[in-house]
Amino acid sequence: MTKHEQLWQQLLEHLDREGLLAIHLVALTPAEIARQVAASTGDPRVHRFVWAYYYPRSYGNEKGSMSDKQARALVASFDKPRPADSKPIADSGVPPLVIPKVVQPNCVVCGTRRPAG
Repeated sequence: MTKHEQLWQQLLEHLDREGLLAIHLVALTPAEIARQVAASTGDPRVHRFVWAYYYPRSYGNEKGSMSDKQARALVASFDKPRPADSKPIADSGVPPLVIPKVVQPNCVVCGTRRPAG
C-alpha cells in the first residue's frame, strides 16, 4: 500500500470513529466523502486532502499541491480533540453532497407513473 493510500485509510478510520461516514460509503468516491464531511461539519480538511494530495497521487501519479509532510500533519490534526466551545466553520465553500432520489418514470403506454418497488 502506498503512502497516500495509507493516509487515506487513516483518515477514513478517524471519520468512522467520529460517525462522519455515510452508511453507503462503499458507493461513494473520496470526493463525495469529502463533500459530505464538509457539508455536515463545515470542515474543509478532508476536501483539501482529497483534491490536493490523494487524487493527484492516485490518478495522475503527480505530487499535487500538498506534500507528504503536510498530508501527514493534516491527517494527524484529526486526532486532536476539538474544544467543546468550538464552532464549525461557517462556509467551507464546498457544495453539499446531494444524492438524488430514484424516481420511477411514467409508463410509455398510459402516461401514468408506475408505483415504486
